[in-house]
Amino acid sequence: MLSLTLLSLCLFGPSAYPVEDVAGINSLAFTSQKELVLLDARDLRIYVFDADRSLKRQFGTKGQGPGEFQNPTSLCVLANDEIALADPVGRQIIFFDTEGKHLRTAKVTGFAIGDLVPAPNNQLLLTSTSATFLYMKMTDTLPKRFTLLDRRGKMLSQFGEPKTHEEFFLGINLNQGYPVWLGETLIYFSRIENEATVYQQGETKTFRYQVPFLPKSPDAKTITTKTPDGKTNFQMTVDADIVARGAVAWGKDRILLLRAETGGDGVEESSLVNLVVLNPQGGVEKVFPTAFDGASTLAVTPDGKSALVPHDGEESWELIKVALD
Repeated sequence: MLSLTLLSLCLFGPSAYPVEDVAGINSLAFTSQKELVLLDARDLRIYVFDADRSLKRQFGTKGQGPGEFQNPTSLCVLANDEIALADPVGRQIIFFDTEGKHLRTAKVTGFAIGDLVPAPNNQLLLTSTSATFLYMKMTDTLPKRFTLLDRRGKMLSQFGEPKTHEEFFLGINLNQGYPVWLGETLIYFSRIENEATVYQQGETKTFRYQVPFLPKSPDAKTITTKTPDGKTNFQMTVDADIVARGAVAWGKDRILLLRAETGGDGVEESSLVNLVVLNPQGGVEKVFPTAFDGASTLAVTPDGKSALVPHDGEESWELIKVALD
């Protein structure tokens, strides 16, 4: 049972809020009432905390019925405080209120579901590939990197040319990343390259940002083997460093990026990350000294003065509160 009251703050360093009995922290988002919404995709639960970080409620049910989900990747909170949840395996986007009531479900067919983030004009941006979970049907396509949805989940448009590679699995990995909106400008940070793509007023450009190591060039190979009964098996492997692990907007013109400290072992979760402040051109303005283990998401507090970053502690997950000023 999740502790109803988060433990007291640490005496030294950044404030730490231990979150007990949570298997993972995949998404963090704030409501207009300063409630914190947390997605634990491993245990298929959504938690809502009040402004004092005390647990108000939890909900979520695995299944295929109304309001049930199978393998969520991410959630976000709309301007009207509705919670939108992406469920690639269930081929759906599910909407809840902050009380956990199921409001509606938008079914998705024909293209892959990745992660959800709020977009300008009370819309939703759906990526074609999730940054943390790969799931595609053979009938799926990657016609574009992004799909814009209205707040009810209806598709409005698609844009952004995906990266391609002769090795299918590497092509999917090259399109994994983290979208950040700065006003009407979208910046998409690649997960396995220190590269970001900027989409602004119909134009596209890229920039690279500084990292403390030399990322290896992503590579892949397919190994074909024959079974004794004559069947052919295909094994695809990707060799790449995880460079980015999460990104959000900070104010009108700054980005908070979870940047890897060192190269990792392939695309598995492995490396520690630092919190970095970037300007819209990719310049590194500040690197916070605290290292976080296992973080793949973060959120800026409603007052804009702090960031909450997950950390896989020795006994439980923690939310580390980092002062940004």
